[in-house]
Amino acid sequence: MNNIILVGFMGSGKSSVGRFLSQRLNLPFLDTDQVIEQDSNLTIPELFNIYGEKYFRLLENQLFEDIIEQKLSNYVIATGGGFPCYLKRREKFKSLGDVFYLRNSKKELINRVKNDSNRPLKFKINLFNQREFCYNSIADQVINCEFMTVEDVAEEILFRRE
Repeated sequence: MNNIILVGFMGSGKSSVGRFLSQRLNLPFLDTDQVIEQDSNLTIPELFNIYGEKYFRLLENQLFEDIIEQKLSNYVIATGGGFPCYLKRREKFKSLGDVFYLRNSKKELINRVKNDSNRPLKFKINLFNQREFCYNSIADQVINCEFMTVEDVAEEILFRRE
């Protein structure tokens, strides 16, 4: 499958870069958090508050299975921050396309999410370290996004795909 898949910690720019790339390439865009919100008629924080993180991870796994079953191709996919780290079939994830880890410093990520009430999990160094290991292990390419605009990150992805 020839998808572009964006992974990274909350606030790393996956949704913004994904939307920009989809417009630039005229490809459909899929944001896993948005799909889950639409399907459940609840926001991510509401899902966490009402049903807990475990239920949310089950929804992510079901969405992942749906993506595999539908054999989506030529999509730009922005994943939720924990999406690739909690999948039951992580080895299958890489078969979906080119996986790009949008890496930012802890300090930058904290600045981006500290006042965002739509983040159900608070920034924790332990969570960052755990997920960073996951992102590095699953990514085909790591892009250091520090000091880069959305457009710069998108152009870097396109350059690396050539």
